[in-house]
Formats: sequence, C-alpha cells, structure tokens
Amino acid sequence: MSATPIPERFVLMMPYRPLTDTERWLVGHVTMFGSDGYPVRKMKSGKWHWECRELHAPQFFKTRREAVAHFERYQDMLHDWLAWESYQRCITEHCPA
Repeated sequence: MSATPIPERFVLMMPYRPLTDTERWLVGHVTMFGSDGYPVRKMKSGKWHWECRELHAPQFFKTRREAVAHFERYQDMLHDWLAWESYQRCITEHCPA
C-alpha cells in the first residue's frame, strides 16, 4: 500500500504540536458564543488587546478591528491544527478516504 500524500494545507504545519487544553477550550468557547465570545478588551491605555487564560496577543493594537483580525487569524490557525489532528488520527487508524 502506498503512503497517503499529505494535503497541501498541512505541509507547513510540520512538525506537529498538539493543542493545549486552553487552546481547545478557546475553540469550543468561540464555537458556542461566536464573536460575542472573543476575548478582545480595551486596556486603560486606550489600546486594544486579546487574552484568554494563559493565551494572549503578543502586542497591543490601535483599534479594535486590528485586535479582532489578529484573534481571528489565531482562531484560523487553531482550526487548522484541529484539522491536522483529525487527519493524523484518520491515517493512523486507516479510515477510508
């Protein structure tokens, strides 16, 4: 049996790193509450930031829109990691394509 080729969207995700419990919780939280569940807050300095438990943005943003866009990119990355985990489980358990 020949090896299954890796889909292109997963090529850049190697080496694999499993999601932390907090990342899994955040994906579930945003799935349940949608954009109302985004952890984007305005700081006393007037800058915008997002943080959730030990996860946080590496910087502050001038506008809320920038902070939300950054958080959504981070969420997209987490969804890709979850898809990669599912893909890995599928090929190791020999499920049909």
